[in-house]
Amino acid sequence: MGEQRRVLFIVYKTEWWGCFDAYCRQECAREDTLCYVMPVPRYEREEITLKANFEKVHFEPEKLAALLPDRAHMADHQDFPLEQGFERIYIHNPYENGSPMDTVDLKYYACQLKPYAEKLIYVPHLLGLPYADNAKFKAYDYVDAIYVPNEDAKYALNTKYDRKAEIVPSGIPAYLDRLGEKMRMLEAAQGTAASASKMKLLYCVSYDDISVGTEKQLAKMRDVFEYVRKNPNILLIFRPDEDIRARRMELSPSVWEGYCRLLTYFCDNRIGIYDQTPDLYEVAAMADGILYSVHPMVGFFSVQGKHVLYVDRVQRPVPTKEDRCIPVLWALTAEEKDGQIEVLFVPEKTKLICRMAFPGGEVPNQNGGHRSNDRKKGKCHLSGPKVEILAEVPDVIIGGLNYINMTKAGNCLYLSPFATDGIWKCDLETGSFHKQYLPGAEASSMSMTFVYGRFLYMVPRLYPGIVKYDTETEEITVLDGWVDALEAWASQEC
Repeated sequence: MGEQRRVLFIVYKTEWWGCFDAYCRQECAREDTLCYVMPVPRYEREEITLKANFEKVHFEPEKLAALLPDRAHMADHQDFPLEQGFERIYIHNPYENGSPMDTVDLKYYACQLKPYAEKLIYVPHLLGLPYADNAKFKAYDYVDAIYVPNEDAKYALNTKYDRKAEIVPSGIPAYLDRLGEKMRMLEAAQGTAASASKMKLLYCVSYDDISVGTEKQLAKMRDVFEYVRKNPNILLIFRPDEDIRARRMELSPSVWEGYCRLLTYFCDNRIGIYDQTPDLYEVAAMADGILYSVHPMVGFFSVQGKHVLYVDRVQRPVPTKEDRCIPVLWALTAEEKDGQIEVLFVPEKTKLICRMAFPGGEVPNQNGGHRSNDRKKGKCHLSGPKVEILAEVPDVIIGGLNYINMTKAGNCLYLSPFATDGIWKCDLETGSFHKQYLPGAEASSMSMTFVYGRFLYMVPRLYPGIVKYDTETEEITVLDGWVDALEAWASQEC
């Protein structure tokens, strides 16, 4: 046997092993490979100063050892030489010095590991990349590859990292399946399967929920707690993100105090389980569904076919017959067809492409001819029209208004982006969808779309250029030569 290749998995959190598991098993299956797994100490930061507290250390090699495949070798960080070099080093800590909650020794930062690896690979612990400003993820600058599970996931990256993105199927879904099966067998052995009659609902709250929603979000949380307290069929697992406490100085005093009162109310009234553990995979395997506003753990439940319940951040009145909530129809196109006006549209806060039709032209009167435009005769109400749902856009982004315009060309619909990050094409004959990523797109990207020939021209709202989209080739050209001149003319107060 020739010289064996060495690979190394550096484990920052034992509870995040699930994202490594499949890749480690693949490496162990190679006869010419020595696979090492090295857990490293993780240190908590002080809540206000954010300085590393080396007395608050997390290090659980015994727990990790029980999870490893047979041919993986556990390495001791105290005497394991990184200088021996590795063909591949896998990491799942993207933060370097960017996390407000914890840190590791400097020698395990990506910038320090790079000289010891022919290929340094970042593996996200989520089904996709973490939600946040890329600037917080210092490791991206030094790794050679960033694994993403699908094409859409790479668009969370800044475009400067596009060449590093590699589409590699995630092993997390299979890991969740194994965890779930293990838990069911344990329940059966302990005779506790009867507890399954209660729906175990994971309620995730992020820092953004609290900071963006402010007092209204706290009121929503209180409503959830009250509902569950009165419903004996639900076991609520309340899991607020740990960075809420770490970043509390960024919250207004009234919001932080209100949040603390809610936690006290939840615990004192024993409303459910207050989950402060880092075991995100275990809780995702255990729970029957997730309740969330915006949270990256939602992907764990989608791939398991479990309940996904969305909580709107906006406080809305309950509609009555006198005071109705009318859905806003922004993305809309219409054409006359067989004497009717056919309207295709996407209602606000949905990803549903809908259709309705109503009589076109003027409405004939009972004596023949046509009714004149006489406002004194009052309004004419039509019963209906019926709304038909044609398709749902497979968009991973859920915004209040994902699409600002809809354009129909031939048998295809084109959705111009607002909260979403690309142009969606829907083939009405086949029902298939295709997304053309719009580089650097952010919320409120476009304001309107006009058509000229086979091209769509999307006029920007908060995007640095007019987007010219070719409906035949799906190529995008950004027309931006005029931007600098207009900015020079605009008021500095804009």
